[in-house]
Amino acid sequence: MAVELQQRKRSIATQLGIAPETFSRVLRHLREQSLISGTGRVLNLVNPNALRSLAGV
Repeated sequence: MAVELQQRKRSIATQLGIAPETFSRVLRHLREQSLISGTGRVLNLVNPNALRSLAGV
């Protein structure tokens, strides 16, 4: 499953109320956990169920 980000990462970070660097670290952490992959505006959700579990959904 792939997700295309419609906004720049900086804008998404602002909407979340976090620094862009923090958002980048979160994405890197998710990549290291093999939950997402991809670069740029397209993120591949490698393990959607694990992401849901992490989010508490």
